[in-house]
Order: sequence, then C-alpha cells, then structure tokens
Amino acid sequence: MNKKSIFIMCTLVLLCTLTISTKVKAFQYTDEIQYTESKNILASKIRDNTVNRNSKFSVLARLTFDKPVDIDILNNYADSLVSLSMSEELANSSSAGDYLKYSWDEYKKSISGYYLYSNSKYCYYLTITYKFTYYTTYTQELRLDKDISNYISNNINKNDSDFKKISIIYNYISNNVKYNKNIGDIKYSAYSAYENKTAICQGYSTLLYKMLKEAEIEDVRVIRSATHSWNIVKIGNKYYHLDSTWEATSSKKGKYNYFLKGSNEISKLNRHKVDSEYNTKKFKKEYPISSEDYLKTQITKIKNVKNKKIKISWKENLYSNGYEIQYSTKSNYSTNSKKIKITNNNTTTKIISDIKNRKKYYYRVRTYIIVNGKKVYSKWSKTKTYKI
Repeated sequence: MNKKSIFIMCTLVLLCTLTISTKVKAFQYTDEIQYTESKNILASKIRDNTVNRNSKFSVLARLTFDKPVDIDILNNYADSLVSLSMSEELANSSSAGDYLKYSWDEYKKSISGYYLYSNSKYCYYLTITYKFTYYTTYTQELRLDKDISNYISNNINKNDSDFKKISIIYNYISNNVKYNKNIGDIKYSAYSAYENKTAICQGYSTLLYKMLKEAEIEDVRVIRSATHSWNIVKIGNKYYHLDSTWEATSSKKGKYNYFLKGSNEISKLNRHKVDSEYNTKKFKKEYPISSEDYLKTQITKIKNVKNKKIKISWKENLYSNGYEIQYSTKSNYSTNSKKIKITNNNTTTKIISDIKNRKKYYYRVRTYIIVNGKKVYSKWSKTKTYKI
C-alpha cells in the first residue's frame, strides 16, 4: 500500500506592479478569471478532476500575506489543497474521500503567478498545475461503479439494518478476493479487487469503503499502519475495526476473526499499530472506537442450584442472533465436551443439569450471527471454572 514519493516541480514568477492604476486594472482582470481564496472551492475542483481521472489540470488561487513569502509556503499550500480535496469533509460520493485518497500513485505540481502590493498587503495570484498518475482509468472506474451498484441492488435491501449490510458486504469481499502482490500497481485498487478478484490490503480496504458507501453506510473510513490498511465503521455510537484482507487470508474461513473488532483485540495483532494521523485527540473524538468487540459476551456468574445443577449467566449482546455455551472437564475442551445452543439473544441464563458432583468443570460462551443463512460465531469468552 506504500505510495511512491511525491515529486515536486515548482516555478514561481513574481511580478510587482508599480503604479496604482496598474494595480486596479490587474485586480479587475484577475477577478474576471475567477481566482479565489476559498480553500474549499479550490479543493473541490481538485476532487472533481481526480474523481474523473484527469491527469493534468490547474486551479487559480488568490492568497494574501503581510509580507512576501518563500516558495516553501506556497508548496505547502498547494499540497494542503490536495489533502483537503480527498478528505471526508469534502467527500460527496463513494468515489471521493478515503477512496480517492488511495486511488493514485504520485502527483507533481508546478506553481506560476505574481503578486501585487496594495494597502500594505501582498496579494498573490497563482496558477497551480497538478499532474496525477492513477492506478485506474476513468473508464475502469465507471465500470466498477456500475457493477457495484448492480451488486448492491441485487443483494441488499434498503431496509436492512446497518449490521446486516456490513456483514453481507464484508462476507462477499473476504470470500471472493484473493491476496496477490505480483500483479503490478493495479493491485492497490478497488477495481482490481472487485473486477479481477485479486488485490492487496489497499485494494481490499478501498473496495469495502466504496461498497459500504454505496449501501448507504456513511460512517466508514480507511485507516492504516506503516505496512497495512483496513477499515473502521460505525454502528450505534461506536466505531469498530474490519479487516477483510486478513479475513480472506485466514486459515479459519468463515469464522469472522477480524469482523467488528474493538481496539483491545485489534491492538494485539501484528501490523495494526495505526499511523499517527489516526492517533490524535481530534481523530479519536470524531471517531470513537469501541474498546470491546461488537459481538463479544462474557460469563458473569456461575452458581450451584439443587440436585447437581448449576446456573450459568452471561452478558447480553442484542447484536447477536443467539449464544452457544460449551463446558468440559478438560481445560482445552478436548474430551467430555458438550455444547448448548441458545437461540434467543434476550436469554442470558441457562441451568445445566448433567454435572458430576465434586468434579471441576470449565465453561465458556460465545455469540453467533446468521449471515446468508449461515451461522458465524464470535470468539469464545474467557473460561471460568466451577465445581459443585
């Protein structure tokens, strides 16, 4: 997912007019060709050009300073416009925002223009020209948009819960896209992940982003570490981690090992230490990530009841479809192991009767969800022991 370095080519022609009349005339002229100080307007133009995969385009910026500035300040300004253009703040479709942020390989920029001194201010009139190299063509993006739209309309009902939409799309990607880093730069794209059914983590995560957006799941992001990328998505009041790449490459197929994970679990995984931009107070406030897994539960109490019976209680999880209890006389559940299915997610207690007196038992519980008619289980809770 690493991008190549951004190459910068900058030229600046600085002309200072000397007479009042020339200054006025120049201001009238520049207004006519629509220079603007609005960063949002300029960034929106960059967004629209890059969404359309235009390889070369320019924007006209007007900047005002109290004193002359060096080229580094103008360079930083031009780069900040690119960052803003691909932000969630200006995202207006599934082809913008984080999807757009990871859709190109490199860009170059050149800056030309002049400044005028008037009323103790230096007003710069700049033409900033960008040249982008993308992973895909506009034709490929149009095909991807059409095919994803067809998939969503055929597989997802608008009235489905957010959880169901997320699980269907996550399940599709993790079961149909194969990891392959030996196919050139197309491997970074959602296009390759969907159309060619092969990509690396950047392709997986941008495809998941785009498909969720198309399914009207708006609160989704692509996040990354130094060597990996995955997603977070909001359900209820919290965000949860989704790693469709690791799910696709897991030896435990269909187990949803990396589905709607909390920060406690995701932080234990190799290559999941997020970059600094996702570790700021501002980001954490805007995107509050749950510490616990979405489908997690735990045993809260085990107690003895009459006639060699025990009563086991666990934490309710209304997001699941039900629970499964497992108990055994062995800590690894290898022998004498039994399971009990609970099909009502409101049920949080169960009396177990086939317990031997003075024998130590090990107990654990997990949740399950039903996706496309198939049960998918969460991880087991921590084991608790009890002896009558």
